[in-house]
Amino acid sequence: MEINNQEELILQEMHTALSSKEAFKTWVRDTSKRLNALESRRPFRAESTEQDNLRKAIASASLDCKIPGRSSSNMYKKPVSSLEDLQSASKEACKKHNLGINFNETEDDTGRSVLLTTVIHIPTGEFKVYTTPAEPVKNENPAYARAGGYTYAKRKLLQSLFNLGGELD
Repeated sequence: MEINNQEELILQEMHTALSSKEAFKTWVRDTSKRLNALESRRPFRAESTEQDNLRKAIASASLDCKIPGRSSSNMYKKPVSSLEDLQSASKEACKKHNLGINFNETEDDTGRSVLLTTVIHIPTGEFKVYTTPAEPVKNENPAYARAGGYTYAKRKLLQSLFNLGGELD
């Protein structure tokens, strides 16, 4: 019973946090830790039921996504799908299956860059927060290096979430 009460509290806080981008970033960072603690105590069946609609929507959306083309005109000098192409490929499928995706670029407790991605099934409120390391890419400009790390993390997350094919690193 404790788990359900915690989830209700988290959902109420989420609705409050949607008032501003900064409030939402803070909420996602704090809630990710609380959700991970809850998930570790949850019985398997309850976890499967709790996110069942979200999982079905993600699976259905991945079937509707078309794998984007690849271009070699990038810093890697090898064929990759751009972030824009991956977002375009998943946008209509997310809309059709009532999925929302929010990317938040932040740092963890040790100061490492991480990408917090919240995927929500809008009709039911079921959601999952993914934490992806966003290591800076090689670049002389630190700002570009950090931005490149976030872009890379977003690309990889979209590719894996919607089965959009990847490229060998």
